Amino acid sequence: MKIGIVTVQDSNNFGSFLQAYALQFTLHQFGHEVVFIRSRSKKYIKDLFFRTRPIKREYLHLFKFAKENWNGWKKFQRFQKEQKCFRVLDSYKDEKLDLVILGSDEIWNVQTEVFRNPIFYGVGMKPVMAYAVSIGNATIDDMQCIPYENFKHISPILVRDAHTSDFLKTIQIETSVVCDPTFLVDKSIFYRPYQNKLFNGIPFILVYSYGLNNQTVRGIREFAKRNNLRILSACFPFSWCDGILDCAALDFCAVLEQAQFVFTSTFHGTIFSILNHKKFVSLPQSRKTSDLLEVLKLTDRLVGDKECDSDVLHEKLVEHIIDYTYADQNIEKMRNNSLNLLKSALKKYE
Repeated sequence: MKIGIVTVQDSNNFGSFLQAYALQFTLHQFGHEVVFIRSRSKKYIKDLFFRTRPIKREYLHLFKFAKENWNGWKKFQRFQKEQKCFRVLDSYKDEKLDLVILGSDEIWNVQTEVFRNPIFYGVGMKPVMAYAVSIGNATIDDMQCIPYENFKHISPILVRDAHTSDFLKTIQIETSVVCDPTFLVDKSIFYRPYQNKLFNGIPFILVYSYGLNNQTVRGIREFAKRNNLRILSACFPFSWCDGILDCAALDFCAVLEQAQFVFTSTFHGTIFSILNHKKFVSLPQSRKTSDLLEVLKLTDRLVGDKECDSDVLHEKLVEHIIDYTYADQNIEKMRNNSLNLLKSALKKYE
């Protein structure tokens, strides 16, 4: 079949790319042709990385604005090179598709305005199914802005978390919970050798986060000093780090491999720390991360804003040994169950 995917593979973070890359790889393994359907304008995507003109108070700090946008432009160039592995249609109608898959990721999280766009619900498309979709932290009340009939033509709806499943039950739609696409494949498909002079022979803690408060930053810095570590950030530039790695999404596993420790506050940062058996802690910014760690019996990897000091980080990262035995076994079960559900759903349309 020729399958179109509606997701956010072109965002400015690693996870959005890697989940799309994994789903495409899986569908290719099943023998299907895969294309992506553009869900947001090229200008919208570019603006996620950099802007050519300052706005409002940015005029008061033009040097800072110029530096941030120069870094954003360079990051955009790196990410655009990665995008070449996807074939993207500007419109659903550009080619005849046998099936459209919505997902994965938080494409139904209506707390973000762009995800109220009918394209993420397959409006006007058919046939349509969903794989590993999520409403993120959106509440049932939040979801009232989407006409419930938008969900009725999607079959099946395979969701990424119990919270999304609970919402759909309120509108009488039964679902099955599946794993994120990055769990469907062997981690080796994400690996590409990567070296950087910032960490050649120098032990470091890797930070992968959209942003952290001052108390958490202080805890990380004190922990790094205590253990003679360099602090390096991937994907997102933070001035409090000792260096920023200019890596792209498919370099992420190689970077993780060389890190002594990982501090993340993202869902996919947590997933890839687990897949690579890293000594890590996770400060979740959404419940899906906490839910995942609970399922895998790794809740001891959780930290909170108020407890994230040097002593806590030292105990969790240095003194505590992580037993990945149960997590690996459970991931294998999730993978097999999810692959079977996906195969069954696809067979319905072949």
